[in-house]
Amino acid sequence: MEASPQRSLSEVPGRDSDTELERAILGHEYTEPTRWQKPNVLVLDRHEYYETLKPTAIGDVKFESIHGFDRLYQITATIDPDGKATVVWKLRKDRP
Repeated sequence: MEASPQRSLSEVPGRDSDTELERAILGHEYTEPTRWQKPNVLVLDRHEYYETLKPTAIGDVKFESIHGFDRLYQITATIDPDGKATVVWKLRKDRP
């Protein structure tokens, strides 16, 4: 988890160090609010879908095939009385 004041929802923490994403192409992403945890705490889910080329072999024939995978983050945004938000990102291993 990473907490950060005023982090943009397009700035995913840890993305630069995620080795699976090194040559991956982001195909689709969306963020959706899921619930208000408290009057000043909003919980969102961020879905990201990627594609990358992986080596494949069938018999003696070797080639690269497209491999799709995703990331699901839970984002908790706490809105302070002054209107600024602090967000905490959590990469979800479980699926709802």
